[in-house]
Amino acid sequence: MKSEMAEAHERKVKRILSRDWSELRDWWIDHVPNISPSGSPPSDALAELTSLEARLKAITKNQVEEVAEDLPGVRAGLLHESLFLLHKSAHVLGSSLVHVEAGMCTWSISNAYQSAFFGIKAVMGFLGVCVLEVENRHFLVDVWGAPHKPRKNLKPPIIVLANTRRNEQRHVWAYFQRTLEQTINHESAWSTQVQSTLVQPEFTDFGRQRNALHYQTSEWPLADLHQCVANPEFARRVTLLDDSRPDWTVLIAFLVVNIARGLLADLARSSRILAEELEVVDAWLGQPFNERFHQATSA
Repeated sequence: MKSEMAEAHERKVKRILSRDWSELRDWWIDHVPNISPSGSPPSDALAELTSLEARLKAITKNQVEEVAEDLPGVRAGLLHESLFLLHKSAHVLGSSLVHVEAGMCTWSISNAYQSAFFGIKAVMGFLGVCVLEVENRHFLVDVWGAPHKPRKNLKPPIIVLANTRRNEQRHVWAYFQRTLEQTINHESAWSTQVQSTLVQPEFTDFGRQRNALHYQTSEWPLADLHQCVANPEFARRVTLLDDSRPDWTVLIAFLVVNIARGLLADLARSSRILAEELEVVDAWLGQPFNERFHQATSA
């Protein structure tokens, strides 16, 4: 039998309902924030926006509020946070690959995991979903949501605010997988094959390599602890991808960053501000140390 905690987790994951990227792409254009200079962080945290914070504080444990009206600044705030998370994800991916090029492939796993974690939050945000914490309480927010049950006076898109149990990193991976699975017309940003690669693992698998490295004293999977060791084949191919490969976490980060960049590229076609954000991302990803990223994702 499933534990009460497991059942509660399943319920909150299922709050993420179907969405159409071709619709979201158009909806976002009315909520593009002013960003100057390009690549700048948001001035206000999403959870601290007056229009949202009061709503969240009023939601009791395990309850959900479905909001028909547009909460001022919330959608633009989520888009801006998602953009900045992509910048962070791309930067940390580069730091991982600097370690790889220097022959320190083992520690590249740690940086790659953090890159991927920033990246999945960026992807979720571009698709309208985020997790927030307010006064030690945790929430799942969907700014392009739909009513859980059909209601005549409530038509999508709405803003869904769900008070959840504690959201740990592994739960965010589960939200990411669910969001990918529930999104249609996504082919301009990611392929069905890539989606299958990312939704097939258990949500607890993604942190396994990094956690072993961080928390198991004797764990150091490659022979580069006392000397740098060049590894020309490390993080070169995303085919036959499974978590027994020492470069698995790095390749997962490649896929996640590439999806987030693809979503931004779609949005950038209709917005000068977002096109300038894409230029900043691409300038960083174009650095020589990111060559393995391009080789692996273009194959």
